[in-house]
Parts: sequence; structure tokens; C-alpha cells
Amino acid sequence: MGAAGLTGAVAYPYGPAVPFMVKGQLPPTAYYVSADDTIVLGYQALGACPGFQVSALILTPDGQLKFEQVMPNLSVGVGFAQIPLIPPSECYVLSVTMSSTLNTRGVMFASVQVIRGFGTPNPVSRGLLCSGYPTTSENPTYPGGTQRESTYGLGWLQGLTGSVPAAGADWTYTFGSKQITRLKAIQAQLTTSAAGATRFPSLKIADGFGNFIAEIPPATSIGASIAGRVTWGEGLLSAAYSSGATAVLMMPTPTDLKLSGAAIVQVSTQGIQAADQWTAPVLYVEQWPIG
Repeated sequence: MGAAGLTGAVAYPYGPAVPFMVKGQLPPTAYYVSADDTIVLGYQALGACPGFQVSALILTPDGQLKFEQVMPNLSVGVGFAQIPLIPPSECYVLSVTMSSTLNTRGVMFASVQVIRGFGTPNPVSRGLLCSGYPTTSENPTYPGGTQRESTYGLGWLQGLTGSVPAAGADWTYTFGSKQITRLKAIQAQLTTSAAGATRFPSLKIADGFGNFIAEIPPATSIGASIAGRVTWGEGLLSAAYSSGATAVLMMPTPTDLKLSGAAIVQVSTQGIQAADQWTAPVLYVEQWPIG
């Protein structure tokens, strides 16, 4: 190439003319956002999320640095919140940070995206800035953060309590539709009446479409006039113990079984009598929110 090919003005191809550009320098770690774009927080929450906030450092077309902070009132479930831009025109996002005073991991998964046409019938994602579980010890950030799926790592460990069934009836527990659930342990008590001879409680597990995928038979039967404490759990050996009017049954559940949304766990008691009574089941689970 001759010398003539190196002369003349060269158009700068990187957006609005801000002082960084005038000096021929790019803003550090910039993500260009036009007036047609919206920075959107999306979240999936299994429980309350106290102290949640999103902070964004923005470079405006006139070269000013603006700090925006959004503290949305998040409800349990799936939702969205917008991060405002000042002014609402071409700008650069220098950094985004999500944080929370929540100290339990797995309760809420959040992501921040740049979306073109947000609120229209055909929105388009221009890029995922950051995603993860905001807690007191984990702050998803852009740049430099790792983009995560909601099902990675440790989920929310919690105890769930079902409803007390009517006398002579078995119990059923249906999980919510917006979560993946790992069943770790279940405990319930069956108090039998003097009628009848023996009862055989089995545990049945079905996916979110009602297809049964596992059935766990009892370790032994429960006789009449007995308080039978029944436990199912990962890693347990099938075992039974009785003393007087008390019986204890332990049965294993499938290891590391993750259930889709709206999965069902229920007990089926062969030989149950009209006056027999189950307590409300207590389920110890690990859960991950899904959209």
C-alpha cells in the first residue's frame, strides 16, 4: 500500500462521540445500548428475597458517568424489572452488579439482559450481562462474572409441610410448577385404629405429567392400634422396629432423583381403615427455580 492509502480522516465505527471516543479510546468493558434497548432484570424466586438490588454504572453520550440503582419489590414466582437509563438514549453500560441481604443460596435466581423491543410481541435478547444467585456472599456481576444456569450448584434446602388428610385417607403432595425438586427425605405418622389387621404404606412418585416413575414398598406392615412413624429418604436401608404401641419404618428413595415442576409424591396404604389417621407429611427437599 502506498503512502496515499494511509492519509485522510477515518470514521470511528463505535457509536456516539463521547470524550473517550474523541481521544480515540474505548470506554473500559463497555456494552453499547441504544434507545431501542432496555436493560431488564429477570428473576425466578422460590421465597422472599430481602435487600435485593441491581446497580449499573452507565456512560451517557455526553461523557457523564451515571449510577443507577434498582431495588424492586420482588414477589415469589417469575417476574421482570427494568433498569432505567439516563438519558434514555445511546449509552454504554460499564458495569452491572446484583446483590442481596439474603444469606440462603438457591432461593432466587436472577439475570440481567439487554433486550430490544421489551414489552412488544417480539422482543429480542441482545446479550446476557450476568446471571446467578445473589446472596450476601455471591454477587453476579458484569463484566468479569460467570453466566450461570439456574440449576447449577447447590439448591435451596428447605422443609415443606403438606396437609393433614381426612381420616381413612392417604396424603398427596404436589410440588410447584416453577421448580426442580430433589427429594431428600419424607416423614409422616400413621396412627391406626383397633379395626382391621395390618396396613402396608407404599410411597409413589410421579413426574409433572402424572406418570409414576417410582414406587417404594414398605419395610414391614403396621398393625392395629399402633403409632407408626414412617420415614423415606436417600441412602436409607429398608428397616423396621416396633415396641409396644409404636412402630418405626424406614425405606429408601431413589438417590439424586430430580423431579420436574408439578411432580407428585403420595402414599398409598393397603388395608387402611376408616378411623386410621395420617399426620401431615414433612418433606425435606433441595429445589432450584426454573422459568
